[in-house]
Amino acid sequence: MVLTPLVLELETVRIGLWCTAALAVNQFYIQAKQGRAKFPAGVRAPEDVSLFTNRTKQPQDFGEGPADEKMKKARMLVTRWNKISENSLQNVPFGLLVAWSSMLTASGNPLFKYFFIAFAVSRWAHTLFYAAGSMPGRPIAWISGWMSVIAMLTLGLTN
Repeated sequence: MVLTPLVLELETVRIGLWCTAALAVNQFYIQAKQGRAKFPAGVRAPEDVSLFTNRTKQPQDFGEGPADEKMKKARMLVTRWNKISENSLQNVPFGLLVAWSSMLTASGNPLFKYFFIAFAVSRWAHTLFYAAGSMPGRPIAWISGWMSVIAMLTLGLTN
């Protein structure tokens, strides 16, 4: 067996780092929006009132209390951000694993960095479309993200 040195294209690594940073900021954004939606919906733990400013003066009871129409809308917003977070946590780690592991063999391929960028942009677009309740933007962004992951994996396996 002949061992060959591992050579990574520096530009591709930098682009990968920027994309990873963008996805980390996206997750922070999701969690911040998710957390901010919880007080008006009354879905935080009762003891959280003492830690945070509860400007809405909404009782916090894990969302178990009665709900008028305004409260139902607030709880739907929390559910939306919970779903956005779940989707991100289901897709982004796997996509990053594929991207960084495929980079080991495909960093010299000029297309690789564009697929990495497409993955990051697609995930941000998915977040924004999901938050806005936009159809067909959300599934298009989701499919675009997965197509980017499949393309990176293919390049990694064939180079």
